[in-house]
Amino acid sequence: MELTGVRSQDEYLKNPEAQEKYQKHLGFQYKEAVNRYRSKYDLNVPDETLMMLTHFLGEGNTNLYLRTLDSTKKSTGTPDYNKAQEVVNDSIRKLTGRNIPKNIPIKDYIINFTNKLKEQE
Repeated sequence: MELTGVRSQDEYLKNPEAQEKYQKHLGFQYKEAVNRYRSKYDLNVPDETLMMLTHFLGEGNTNLYLRTLDSTKKSTGTPDYNKAQEVVNDSIRKLTGRNIPKNIPIKDYIINFTNKLKEQE
């Protein structure tokens, strides 16, 4: 909570300025993560989508997801979203004992997010 100057979650939730400060900080971190992904993988994905994935899965699991898509695309010619989902589910299950938050498939989450971006244009 040093970054925002608040001392508790309750205080944070009641302080829009602290929330904005933290969101700006996260945005900077997400942009750095996107640059790292782009240096590793051949991605035809908007930065906003990669940032959303990082927010949804965390950087480690986003890397795992993208690496699986990249390797299945290189070996078969097509990214295997089901395999990538399985790999990330296994990773999250090992860490937390449960599946992805909200139990929504990653591909559906991406589609929903992308559709909302298009609606805003």
